[in-house]
Amino acid sequence: MAEFDFWLMLGRSTLIIRIDLAILLVMSLISWAIILMKSIQFRRADKAAAADLRWPGDIRDVHGHVKKTGRHKDAPSALLALEVFSEFKRLRAMQNHSADNAQLIMESIRQTTRDEIAAQTDRLFSTLPFLATCANAAPLLGLFGTVWGIMHSFQSFEGLTQKTLAAVAPGMAEALVTTALGLIVAIPATLAHNFLLGKLSAIENKLNRLGARFVRQIEATVMKEGPHAGNAPTTDARA
Repeated sequence: MAEFDFWLMLGRSTLIIRIDLAILLVMSLISWAIILMKSIQFRRADKAAAADLRWPGDIRDVHGHVKKTGRHKDAPSALLALEVFSEFKRLRAMQNHSADNAQLIMESIRQTTRDEIAAQTDRLFSTLPFLATCANAAPLLGLFGTVWGIMHSFQSFEGLTQKTLAAVAPGMAEALVTTALGLIVAIPATLAHNFLLGKLSAIENKLNRLGARFVRQIEATVMKEGPHAGNAPTTDARA
């Protein structure tokens, strides 16, 4: 049985097949780069979020906490904490601590928390759609190359003889290479896409829990400070 020679097959293939193979190769390289990059990014994000959930400190100490732990500046949980705390400081400097203003502050804090969690989730999700595209498109591109290669081989079937059949048969077998390569691209992309989506969901859950904790801490601070501002001192009638 003759050994399959990819470069020989590539040399005698048509331009369409070469373009198809080149597209599949580029998709494979990009998808593997995304898989490796996202795996590292998600592992760091999940580790940082888990550590922040275990941190017993107050959100007002978040700057020192991030600096002390040597946290990556792009950790979603750290960015969430810094954004929420920055908004809290800004609002506290602008507003008096009356009961009405306290409610406005808390509503703004809740909205900021939701927006930042959504922003960090979107940032982590970026480039994952490319893996889904590879998972869906690569098998079709592979099948297209195979169909085109078989059609090209069938052109030699006119006046078929034993000699021409022996020449055409390897070409038909080589046409299946594009289908194989399409599956080689699609299978890892599909598995990685589903795995990373699961990790992203876990990170998002941690961010939601962390955001809820920050909201509770700020609400306790606002409610504690509220009675001391915006109200004139009263005298006891019994004094």
